[in-house]
Amino acid sequence: MFRKVAILLVIALSLALLNADMFFGLQEEVIDAKATALGRTTVLSCTSSNALFTNPAGLSFVDEKTCQLGIRCNWGNNRSDFIYTDGRKTFDETTYAFNTKINHVSFAMPMSMVQNRLKGTLAIGYRTFYDRRYTLKWQQENYSSGYADDGLSDLTASYHGGFNTLSIGYGIKLTDNLRTGFTANIGILSKGYYKWEFRPAEYFADPDGTLDNSYIGNFYNFGLMYMISDKLTFGLTYRPGFELIYKYETDIDDRQIVTRRTTYQIPDQFALSAKFSLRKNTHLFLEYKTCHLPDYQRDNNTLWKDSEEGLSLHTGLELGWKIPIRLGYFYTSLPYYNLHYSLVGGYYYDVSPNPLTGFTAGFSLLLFKNINLDLAGEYAFLSQELEDPFRTTEDNYNRFRISATLSKVFLR
Repeated sequence: MFRKVAILLVIALSLALLNADMFFGLQEEVIDAKATALGRTTVLSCTSSNALFTNPAGLSFVDEKTCQLGIRCNWGNNRSDFIYTDGRKTFDETTYAFNTKINHVSFAMPMSMVQNRLKGTLAIGYRTFYDRRYTLKWQQENYSSGYADDGLSDLTASYHGGFNTLSIGYGIKLTDNLRTGFTANIGILSKGYYKWEFRPAEYFADPDGTLDNSYIGNFYNFGLMYMISDKLTFGLTYRPGFELIYKYETDIDDRQIVTRRTTYQIPDQFALSAKFSLRKNTHLFLEYKTCHLPDYQRDNNTLWKDSEEGLSLHTGLELGWKIPIRLGYFYTSLPYYNLHYSLVGGYYYDVSPNPLTGFTAGFSLLLFKNINLDLAGEYAFLSQELEDPFRTTEDNYNRFRISATLSKVFLR
């Protein structure tokens, strides 16, 4: 009996981590290394071809053919500490192995339209919007059920894929001070798979296997930049809500693999940003984004209907020395809620979502006259506390990330 309960707990853990994708599987990726280093700011921090993915108004600053290519490296861990009412303490730990992924490529070229009366820049690119590639290893350490002698050891799970888009956009220079832009994003090449391996194998009916999955969806981005003066620039972006279809295989029904379909309603997002030019090459970025956590739906069911809205705050500082140095900080509400228990009211969740907090840093190197390399590092963490009548569980998530973007300008 205890062994069956433990097996179910392990499977539930693996599925929860699969959906969480370290933090939150439906969190948009910030792919540009410069934007990452500046605290994940996106509205005003990018004015090259990658502006296609963040704020297409920034494309209007591109005056030569430009190409950008980027890669990211992730790793981290999640530790769960169990504190029992009788004084016992145990823990489980999940580690996320170091993994890399090319997550974007973009190309932009100046192109005037309407008999040269509409001046702007056309861009096309491919990027990862929801990143679902990682490998986790769950390890037992004094298994939390108290029955470690059952023989359960570990789980290794690999997830490859995510939601990727082909993006086509146009940035328009309305005046020297006012820019706008539009991007259409079409979901492509978004097939992946989930692979697992339980050990020791003799305790499981399906100790290992592979299941396929895919994403389908389309959405748009709108952007605006207004330079009030040489010292101050405002920007905003808006992404309307969209429908994301997730198809996946499962072998739950009589151990027969069947394909199921889940439809997510992703809420709209509005972002507002300000850029302060403190000196010639020294800039301060402040940014606010909406989260709309109560508006997420899965198959027409609200996921977190009692949640507060949440918010996302970002700040970055660029020091324009010979080698530009960038520093940043971000605070983003994610759908992780502390769970409480009382003898009178039973179980209840906080309505305030817990924040993902992170620090970033990076710099830029001019490799050749027309080739530039941006590098960024990020450390992010999140905590959650769960109470029941017998114990308190403290979950602590940590993630490290390195991003690199290579830029090439095709000089005339």
